[in-house]
Amino acid sequence: MKTYSVIGCSLINFLTKSPEATQRYLVELIADIASQLGQVTAHKKTADVFTPNSITNTLCRDYFLFIGYVSYRKPTVLLTCNAYASLLAICDVPNRNDLLRLIVSSLDYSQDVYSRVVLSKILTSSDQQMRLYTTKHLRVLLRTKMRFFNNWGIRMLVTQLYDVNEEVAMEAIDILDEACEEESCLVALIIQRPALLHLAEKGVSLLTRFISTSRGFTLMKELGYLHDELDRWFSSYNHLYVQLVERHLAEAYTSYRIGQEGNFVRRSAPKTCRNVQVFVPIHFYGQLVQQQSGCDLLQQKGHINVFTNFIRRHITSSSDILHTKATVWALAHIASSPLGLDMLKESDIIKEIALMAANNPVFSIRGTCFYALCLVAKTKKGVEQLKDLGWFSVCHSHDHKWPVVTNKSNSSPSLQRAVRERSPLTHQASVPAVVLTTTDSPELTAARRKALLKKSTSSTMCAPGSLQHQKIVEDRVSQFMGDDSSRSHDPPP
Repeated sequence: MKTYSVIGCSLINFLTKSPEATQRYLVELIADIASQLGQVTAHKKTADVFTPNSITNTLCRDYFLFIGYVSYRKPTVLLTCNAYASLLAICDVPNRNDLLRLIVSSLDYSQDVYSRVVLSKILTSSDQQMRLYTTKHLRVLLRTKMRFFNNWGIRMLVTQLYDVNEEVAMEAIDILDEACEEESCLVALIIQRPALLHLAEKGVSLLTRFISTSRGFTLMKELGYLHDELDRWFSSYNHLYVQLVERHLAEAYTSYRIGQEGNFVRRSAPKTCRNVQVFVPIHFYGQLVQQQSGCDLLQQKGHINVFTNFIRRHITSSSDILHTKATVWALAHIASSPLGLDMLKESDIIKEIALMAANNPVFSIRGTCFYALCLVAKTKKGVEQLKDLGWFSVCHSHDHKWPVVTNKSNSSPSLQRAVRERSPLTHQASVPAVVLTTTDSPELTAARRKALLKKSTSSTMCAPGSLQHQKIVEDRVSQFMGDDSSRSHDPPP
């Protein structure tokens, strides 16, 4: 059945690229599909093409793939055939979520045409499950980097924040939180000026992101939100932040999840018990130091001096442990930006946190300090400062490719020496580390590896790592990996 679907999509692709004279076949096909969709809205008994049973058991659902492809290549054809009108009419048909899901997932939204109108109508439909499904689909569009999503997509998500169903609203704010990692989406959200405080913890977290931009900082200052929120974080929210992080970690390390009421419930599926990711929540101080205006406000309040003085104190009670964690998290978020790191340079507090990560007698504080050093390593300045303290960081993002040696002759002697030094010879594994190349890997079969290991381990016994032992093993390696003539022979017994 998949073969027929691929052939059908190839046919639509061919017709959309054909001359105008040939495209009449495409127009006839789309007009026929639109006509059948119209029978669904008319509730005719003869409309057997798009019945629920047909959608489940036949390939008629692929007609929506064709419509989606045409909406990307030739959206004017859908307008000519009144296909968009039929799709909008289906949005009002009750108990046909199967058709609505196909419509949402098939249409193309990269162009400012009626596809977005259809999407917007389904987002505000009367069916709660369809509103939730369509809201989740907006996350798919966000991650596929749909064109101009920061404009129309953010606007649709803001609308979902006021949905009567709490699950839909929480899904929308979770997607907005992910979208605001891109500055363009964050600025678009600030322009919308949404009401967020009714969404509790996540609403406050998203509102905190506003102050990382000059426009949001000015807006929060005009609303009188900035100073009051900073005082709240200094007095109590820093401690609540520690509890929030540790609650997320506790959820990740167990087979339970946090329910809507805040209690722990067991996960229903075994697969969801593994690979639970925990991301660092938004911190007010970390967002504040993203620009100079926020740094000036923080200096004016004098919070940094209070934090650095407390870190150097000795822990005497359990309340000190919580306060120490809260202080470390606050300083770490301040140090996560170049401007904030410059503010902490004179106090030399990063060195204190590094010492606590290695030597503090309270292990939970050690773990907090380690996470703090990871935040410091977000910037180049932070990486260099940690390197001076003996903490080394991996300086690459998930978009960077790892360096791979593809040619043995091109690898430098220093690299080969480093590989040997990092893999000392032992009695259990007497084969030295070798940089494999694209030309070597096909010939180095499992039989050759086994024979090489057998021959090298049966060599004259000598001290592991000695020059004599290393020379013997390297001779064996060169015997099987040297020139083409040696490779053509069978391995020795």
